[in-house]
Amino acid sequence: MAFEMFAVPTNSDSKREFVKWIEAKYNSVKAFNEAWKTDVKSFEDLTKQVFTEIPSERAESDFWDFSKILVRKYVDVPCNEVEKIDNNHLNLGMRYAWISSELLYEAGERFDVFSINGYRVPLPPETKEVYQKSGKPVMIGEFHFGSIDRGLPSTGITGVLNQKERGKAYRSYVENGLARNELIGVHYFQWLDQPIFGRFDGENYNIGILSITHIPYKETVKAMKKTNLNIYKIVSRKSAPFNKKVKVIPPIYFL
Repeated sequence: MAFEMFAVPTNSDSKREFVKWIEAKYNSVKAFNEAWKTDVKSFEDLTKQVFTEIPSERAESDFWDFSKILVRKYVDVPCNEVEKIDNNHLNLGMRYAWISSELLYEAGERFDVFSINGYRVPLPPETKEVYQKSGKPVMIGEFHFGSIDRGLPSTGITGVLNQKERGKAYRSYVENGLARNELIGVHYFQWLDQPIFGRFDGENYNIGILSITHIPYKETVKAMKKTNLNIYKIVSRKSAPFNKKVKVIPPIYFL
């Protein structure tokens, strides 16, 4: 992220803080230029630089280290404020869509739970590595299954054959996921089907527990009930998780 700040000439507080940090690290412009293989006349000139590529290995290392500082600052501001007014509740993190960079684990230091989306069928994505790298229990912040046997014309990010298979997919995903030691919760997305004409970004997925007219998908709801009534037995290893094949179809969704 620090490198990307220098892809444009626009100045910013973050750039100015970066220059202060660099100046404190190198002390002299000569030492900085030798390390970075640049030719700036002063540290202040660095704020005007535009880099289309990273000039040296030392520069790459410095950009990475300052990116960690940026991430920590971004996370510290809301976390500090939350702690002031609500320090006896769990901080569930930022619910990442995916692990786009190792920097996300830096942010995880302030969280009590590491939340990340997990769109896959019929089992959740692997979560052990997230737990090992973050040192935090993991919660899946989004997952769903859709079909096109009735209702809306798109499956969402993961597709199955029909509403009965949606129920089976839910059982498989939730029960096998919560049988893992590191995974402490999953959050289904979402309660209602999306609007037929699409929400703000065009999504019109058949992913709800209820249709757009608030009618439950009975097959799906029936399966969800079985899982939710049995989940504590599964977590405590008194009952085995659901293990039947789910009929998967190619998903229909929008990016």
